[in-house]
Amino acid sequence: MSDEQSDKREERRAWQTPGTYGWSRVDSGWHELRRTSEAGEPAAAKSTEERELERRLLSLAVAHSPLTIVVLDKAGRILLASGSGARAFAEEPAALVGRTADEALVELPEARRAVARALAGKKASWGGVVDGRYHELHLAPILGPEGGLLLVAGVALDRTAEQRAESTLHAWHVHLERTAASSMLALAAVVEEREPTTLGHQRRTAELAVAVARDLGWAERRIANLRIAAQLHDVGRLSCPTEALNRPGPLRPAEVEAVKQHSEAGAAMLAAAEFTPAVVGPVRQHHERLDGSGYPDGLEGQHILPAARIIAVADVYEAMTSPRPFRDAFTPADALAELKAERGRLYDAEAVDAFTRIFARGASPGG
Repeated sequence: MSDEQSDKREERRAWQTPGTYGWSRVDSGWHELRRTSEAGEPAAAKSTEERELERRLLSLAVAHSPLTIVVLDKAGRILLASGSGARAFAEEPAALVGRTADEALVELPEARRAVARALAGKKASWGGVVDGRYHELHLAPILGPEGGLLLVAGVALDRTAEQRAESTLHAWHVHLERTAASSMLALAAVVEEREPTTLGHQRRTAELAVAVARDLGWAERRIANLRIAAQLHDVGRLSCPTEALNRPGPLRPAEVEAVKQHSEAGAAMLAAAEFTPAVVGPVRQHHERLDGSGYPDGLEGQHILPAARIIAVADVYEAMTSPRPFRDAFTPADALAELKAERGRLYDAEAVDAFTRIFARGASPGG
């Protein structure tokens, strides 16, 4: 056998596996290959009876599959629909053959868009409720030798049980986290009792942070974590000396360092209570600054969590607009001017801009 013949044989083998059909590019053309044996040689032809038995067994397996199996032509018309399980199309599979996917999915626009993506040659998926049950549809284009679309193959499966289990688990997790949050809020109240001049600070900071996040278009689930983190951002001040928290004038250097420990201490307390990283992280980082001058880790820019960047701005604004024993409260306009002066250097530009928009709407942020 010449080297050229050997190369062609190896190329042919690369496109097939024993016991299957395949395609191979040989002599600059595509050719359908015969079934092969384990040795790579053509297998003996099966009898008509054997082929018919295989066909019937395959049809039986497809018909009773727990999935709905669909095949579409390149125009989106359903060539095959079978299976006894999922009903993502809200109809019996046999009733779908000959119709277009758009007709079968007329009330499911997102599913139709997934079909359109598959017809454009891309894998696509969709999930949604049909007749009170949650279904998923997964589609994959089948391309010909030259890369053109031949068919779209897909499976639909009923994931109602899994979806309900996930929802139940999430609800239980939320319940546990709210219970833990209630306990921590009680501790936060203790913090404020030890430091009367900051009464209501954490609640107001949380209101400000949520207002900013909503202005920025954050999803409600993300905002929920932000709210908890902001409500508890100073819980670590329980570890600070009372005399440092209530000193009417400037703190001594040792007291400054002691107070700085509160963000780490608070994060450790929340982690021990098994709060999620979405809560623990921002509590640890709420005194970080974009230029790296903050604490405890000296993080810079995008290394600081978005929630922490929002809480930092809300925290500073609330602190400036609240009176302290050693100074009067800033006006909202003056506090906003201070934030804008450090926009992009110390404080997140998007968060400061959100404050500006809220202020321009005629109300103090958080009001």
